[in-house]
Parts: sequence; structure tokens; C-alpha cells
Amino acid sequence: MLGRELDDHFRRASKHGLKVSTTTNGYWAVTEKSARERMERAADAGLGDITLSTGEMHAKFVPPERIVHAAAAAFDLGMQVHVAIEDFADTTFDWRWIVDAREIRERTPDPRLELFRRSWIPHADGVGRAVLRHSADDRRFRPDPVPGCGFIFDDLTVTPDLSLAACCGYPIESIPDLHLGSVANKTIQEVVEEAPDDFLKVMLHVAGPELILEFVKRFIPNYVLPVENVHMCQTCLHLHRDPVALTIVNEHRAEIESRIWELFDRKRARPTNHDRMAGAAG
Repeated sequence: MLGRELDDHFRRASKHGLKVSTTTNGYWAVTEKSARERMERAADAGLGDITLSTGEMHAKFVPPERIVHAAAAAFDLGMQVHVAIEDFADTTFDWRWIVDAREIRERTPDPRLELFRRSWIPHADGVGRAVLRHSADDRRFRPDPVPGCGFIFDDLTVTPDLSLAACCGYPIESIPDLHLGSVANKTIQEVVEEAPDDFLKVMLHVAGPELILEFVKRFIPNYVLPVENVHMCQTCLHLHRDPVALTIVNEHRAEIESRIWELFDRKRARPTNHDRMAGAAG
């Protein structure tokens, strides 16, 4: 969508000392040669981390061979490479084909090349006709604890329309409160410094949206939890779109604020699981 302009954004973020990442379907990696050429331009501009998305839905438009070409090219240029494969109950996509591809096998096991499956969820605003089913084992509401959002304070995403967001998830375009401002005429630092304090982001980082909604249910016993959700982003979207839940959190903030800040400080004192700080969706 941004074409060569995307490299300019990589370069700008890199010059400011940010670690730069991007998420893409790899449509441009038609051949090994074209993948190498595209990744060379991106690497020269400062890109150091790339997520490549594939699976049954992606493969309808972008052959998975291109993901393999892109992953190999990015890896050989020293990037951290993540291959994210859609996962849902009725998928016919054979993810093992990616794992067994020669270009992947030759470069694994290596911590710079990560392949994983993640739950594929419906569009936040109902676009699309696919009906997705998931195993009950994948649900986010369960007895064992689920982690909070590890991205909201470590990743900044620049969207194609130059909006800066504290989010890199599926519903990024559908949660206005996670958008900090536009970098069209301001620096990233200026936008971040001008963004208002938001205790809800701290809660999302420390506890995650599921625990926040369970906190809401303590005050509204008949509150219906979205127990069918299989992805944290689904629950985050639900939380941000539910005025009742947001009101309860705001009204009872004082009861948990000191504990949340204590956990936040403890969590931020530890190294994060990933080192992505600046993303560009493309």
C-alpha cells in the first residue's frame, strides 16, 4: 500500500534509534531473487524484524511459496523472522509444508527464525463471510492464568495512514483509543509525549483484558463474559466497545490502582519477550 515509501518510514524510525519491524503477507516475494532484492532494500533502511502471515485465508491470494522465499531472504540478511500461520478448527492448510520446505529446514533450528500457529479470528467490523470455529482448548477464559498484552508498551505501529498506535493486533483499525495520534506532521516522540495517560493500557499490560472483564463481573454478577474468545485481541476489542465495563473499571480504579502499578513496575523491570518497538503495518 505504501510501496517504496515504506522504506522511508523504516529509515526514519531507525535513525531515531527505534527497533523497526513490519508485518506482511509477502506478496512481493514472487521468486527467491525478488524476495532478496526487496529484503535488501528494507534491511538497508533499518528493518530488523519481520512477521510473515500465511494460512488458508492468505493462501487464496498469496501462494505460501512466497512466504518461504521471504523468510529465507530476511533471515540471510540478519533479520529476526516470524512466520505466523492462521489456525482454526476447519482449516485445510498444511502448515507442515512450510516447516518442511528446504529453505526453512536449512535455517532451523535457529532462534532468529520462528514459526508458530495463531488463532485466526473474524474481522472486528464484520467484514468477510468466513465462519471460523476453534477448539474449546484455545479459549482465553480458563482456569489457568493467561498473560497480559506484551505489546502495548513495547510496540508502536505506524499504519498506512500514518497513525501511531500502541497496538499491533488484528483490530488495530477498530479501537480508536489505542491510536495515539498522527505522525504525518509530528515526530513519533512528539506524539507519544502528547498522548494522555491511560490507566487502562497499564491494566491491559499487567492483567490482560480477560482478567479486567472478570474484575467487572465482580460488581455485575450477571455480566456475560465473551467466553468463546480465542484471542486476546477479541477480548480487548470487546472491552473497549463496552461502555458498561469501562464505567466499572473507572469507578473502581482506586481499589486496584496501587496493586496494578506495583505489578507494572515489577513487570517492566524484567526483560521483555521480544524487542520490537516500532512497527509498520504493510
